[in-house]
Amino acid sequence: MAEDDVIKQEVAAIQVRQMGRMMASLFYHMTKEVLSELGEERGTELVSRAIKAFGSERGNQHKEHILAEGIEHLPENYVELADLPWLGWDIEKAEPEENKTHIKITHCPLAEYWKEKGVQKIGRIYCSVDQAKYESFHPSSEYVHLKNVLDGDEYCEMVCRRKNTDSLLNLNQIKDDCRKNLIPYTLKAFSMIPAIDQPLILDMGCGTGVPSLALAEIYFGSIWAVDSDSESLEWLKQKVEVLNFSHRVKISQASLFDVHLPVGSFDIVLAEGLLNVVGFEKGLPVLVDFLKPGGHLIIHDELKDDPEKQRIFARHDLELLQAFELDENVWWQDYYAYLEKSIQLAKNASLFENERKEIAEIKKYPEKFRSIYYVLQKHPQSGE
Repeated sequence: MAEDDVIKQEVAAIQVRQMGRMMASLFYHMTKEVLSELGEERGTELVSRAIKAFGSERGNQHKEHILAEGIEHLPENYVELADLPWLGWDIEKAEPEENKTHIKITHCPLAEYWKEKGVQKIGRIYCSVDQAKYESFHPSSEYVHLKNVLDGDEYCEMVCRRKNTDSLLNLNQIKDDCRKNLIPYTLKAFSMIPAIDQPLILDMGCGTGVPSLALAEIYFGSIWAVDSDSESLEWLKQKVEVLNFSHRVKISQASLFDVHLPVGSFDIVLAEGLLNVVGFEKGLPVLVDFLKPGGHLIIHDELKDDPEKQRIFARHDLELLQAFELDENVWWQDYYAYLEKSIQLAKNASLFENERKEIAEIKKYPEKFRSIYYVLQKHPQSGE
């Protein structure tokens, strides 16, 4: 390169900051138009989804970069190679604790622009890109903003840490990953319902909320996620906050028989694995009461006693629209094989005693692991 083609570092930093401000301006104007056209709630939701996809792509690309350079693929090694220009941002790397990367950003050209325009709220939507890229880079990591200049703090302070440092988080994450493999079947059941604009959905017995969050990705309505287990709901709350779904996913700790929600108000009620716990005939009428006339009920239950269950449906003004089965092969390939492999790789094997028993059970009695989805509709004149 000729000497005349080399620019000083200070000049390069200025040019990078100019490009950063242009990016911030583009994001602001595009987001402003989306919010104006679709409204704040739906517009924010769509922009957040786009930012999440953008961040996930960056995280995957950075993972390939890290591996190509022979660097160990660990959450704390994300910053060993920069995925942003090292000029233009003023960054201080704080002394990390174990399994953490801790940084402070004292100047960000994007935030500088958003503050000058007085549009910190719009700019803050973009900041979720950090969580998306880190979690895509390594699923066991999370990226937390401890401070943010767009929230009025003096500087931005971030920590990247392993989710699985705590054994309970490790267990929850593994079980979530397994449960996600079954989401296509939940979505298949929902696809059998006529389209509803901004439905109100109840996920009763939601557990850690994997189906709730999947539905929040594709429906623009509100979702009530209800379960009696406090640890599962605490894990769900963390995920909801990271995904910026707090305005649409409402969480309540209660059992089916003591939950205080308005009857006759939900467009769709989902109950996966609930009725075989509380009792089919006892629990079904409670679920039906939550539905609007003409509303839809989706049940995922054991396959056994199917004829009797269909007779019970008829007694409660429910029309069976569709049904489909998941056999033992689906349960093994899509859930338990993945679970078994994850347990083998886990450090704290003793934590998975119950899961090991389930795996042994399906290997010995595979026919017991057959289930069925029912897609039902409450009679439109029911209760009138």
